[in-house]
Amino acid sequence: MKKTLLAAALFAGFAGFAGAAQAETQVTLYGILDTGIQFANVKTTGSKGVSYSSVGTANGIQSGPRWGMKGTEDLGGGTQATFQLESGFQVTNGKSNQGSRLFGRRAFLGLQNASWGMVRAGRGPTISTDMQQSGASDPFGYSFGPLNLGNVATSINTYRTDNEIGYMSPVFAGFQVGGSYSFNVNDNGYSAGNPMGSSTTPGFDLTTTYTNGPLFAGLTYAQTEIHGSGSIRQLVADASYDFQVVRVYGAYIRGWNGLVGGASVGTIDGSSISAFTAPNGNQYYNGMKQNAFMLGVSAPVGTATTLFATFQHQTLGGSQTSGYTSNGSAQNVYGIGAQYNLSKRTNVYAGLGYVNGAGNVDGQKETIGVVGMRHQF
Repeated sequence: MKKTLLAAALFAGFAGFAGAAQAETQVTLYGILDTGIQFANVKTTGSKGVSYSSVGTANGIQSGPRWGMKGTEDLGGGTQATFQLESGFQVTNGKSNQGSRLFGRRAFLGLQNASWGMVRAGRGPTISTDMQQSGASDPFGYSFGPLNLGNVATSINTYRTDNEIGYMSPVFAGFQVGGSYSFNVNDNGYSAGNPMGSSTTPGFDLTTTYTNGPLFAGLTYAQTEIHGSGSIRQLVADASYDFQVVRVYGAYIRGWNGLVGGASVGTIDGSSISAFTAPNGNQYYNGMKQNAFMLGVSAPVGTATTLFATFQHQTLGGSQTSGYTSNGSAQNVYGIGAQYNLSKRTNVYAGLGYVNGAGNVDGQKETIGVVGMRHQF
């Protein structure tokens, strides 16, 4: 309650008038701090072959550090105006993330109603990202770098787009559907006189989820258009089932002509390594095909501890012009992790992983180990 009142007061100050936080308006200030220690080693092959190791502080291992404001205003008839502003930053140095955008994680304005759902416009994760990540689709919770499902299911790996309009339905008999369309996923090629320039990259996604007691299932299709080239497409099917003593997870991913969203490989200390070859997201590779799957498990131990593990396999093949990988090259990811809750809002965690064929380059390997703490407010 205190943080809601504080956020309302801050919002009133930002808005410039005392009546911004009225009784029918709810505004909440929230955030996450997450930092730890990370060890990583990368071994590459070929003319740029190196072995590179690093130990140091890391940001956002389990959750990206952020602060934000979200709120609603009753408009009558069950309809509410809704907004969310969310800024990402690094705990270790206080710098902004997401290309130094003020609200790079989210900047949405929309309408919602329990009867017909929610529509929103702005920047942020796609509807597919929000719906899939809010379900039980990945034992690593789309975190821990290359160990999470988003390493291969790139279209739902917290895939943020600019100029986005999205819709999410209410839940009917366990089913929920949604989708979003971006007129230009990263503002490239935009100018006041040419808002739909020749280098724009529009994209869309469609998703559905089903939740019924211990069962969760999801299906997502995403597509990004590269003007002058063609379309990058990805289909993701995922599911999990909770047996109480253990929850099992599975996913299958199929892609064409590149990877929708982020790169399919991790980094060291949040920085890319010039010798570390990896496929790029939203880059068109004519004829490239992606086949991948994930198997995972999580298990509670007592009331405060959770253990989780995953195995991922990805093959990139077909005719392609990327030059970074041989046809049919495979990437295998092995990961284990643990979380211990110190309270409802604070936990510590650890993870260990190994990637063979990292970036789908034969002989390229990555080993990572992390420990850290997360606090949510």
